[in-house]
Amino acid sequence: MSLRYNEINCNAQCRKCNWLGQGEDVKYAAALQKKYGNDIVEKLLMAKKQTVKFTQFDIDTMVKFYTQKLKQ
Repeated sequence: MSLRYNEINCNAQCRKCNWLGQGEDVKYAAALQKKYGNDIVEKLLMAKKQTVKFTQFDIDTMVKFYTQKLKQ
């Protein structure tokens, strides 16, 4: 859940890769490294282990932010 709203970890995959291929972790990691640099996978794995608890204010702020971003 700590990576649920992480934009770097939010990427589209086709049905075959995401569902039938169970995420194609190796290909996904390679694509992330190509796009964001070699250390990104390690950073995401470390962030995955952290506990994140969003307040209602955090959620409201994210909703406003992403609503504006969507309009752009």
